[in-house]
Amino acid sequence: MKRHPTGYWTYERCKEEISKCKKLSEIKNKMVYKIILDDNWHEILDDKRIIKPKGYWTYERCKLMTSNYNDIMIFRKENGGAYYRISKNNWYELFDHMRRLPNFYKRLIYVYEFLDNSCYVGLTCNLDRRNKQHLKDMNSSVYKYIKNKKLQPTLIIKSDYINIKDAVEMEENILSLYIEKGWNILNKNKTGSIGVTKLFWNKEKCVEEVKKYKTHSEFRKNSPGAYSSSFKHGWLYEILEEYIENYIKGKTR
Repeated sequence: MKRHPTGYWTYERCKEEISKCKKLSEIKNKMVYKIILDDNWHEILDDKRIIKPKGYWTYERCKLMTSNYNDIMIFRKENGGAYYRISKNNWYELFDHMRRLPNFYKRLIYVYEFLDNSCYVGLTCNLDRRNKQHLKDMNSSVYKYIKNKKLQPTLIIKSDYINIKDAVEMEENILSLYIEKGWNILNKNKTGSIGVTKLFWNKEKCVEEVKKYKTHSEFRKNSPGAYSSSFKHGWLYEILEEYIENYIKGKTR
């Protein structure tokens, strides 16, 4: 980038430079961008911003937007705001029609729901393959339940293919929600099973995590994955009593 003497970038020169771009992401002269922000010349950027007002991404708007895409990765890249709102509100059914590519280093969260309020929560690196296994493999809990109860489940996709660590934590949180709502859980194994990769929130890591907080409620709010794993595996109250000062079981301090 060509260097200019101090004071070169006046209001008019900055405005002219920015006029060459159609949106903020195309601004390559970071010095000009910084000068505009430092001098509070924000109006120069107004017609380049793509900002939606608070509450803009409603369910219906997100549904309409996702209907125009067949690939979830392209949708995420081009519509970050809508993707964020869908993920935050767990509107993952809006992604059901989209193509999801298998990834060895990432996992997708899915749930089989039966009409009698039974469910199976799982994660996989290849949804098509895993779905076929559940429907044909006699060792699958889903397959056995279909045969025994003569019920057909609904397959619900809860996430895109995401980082393994995040997937394990999300799976635990989703399973906890089903347990809290009184569903009959068909999972025979504990969540967090991802092949050769071990359960992320083991006891040792949960202990290290709880040490970061002063109260029970802080631990539960700020680290739901570690909290959920601690509860399901039976060491929650043990580590709370040891590492949270003045903790009393049954009281949220």
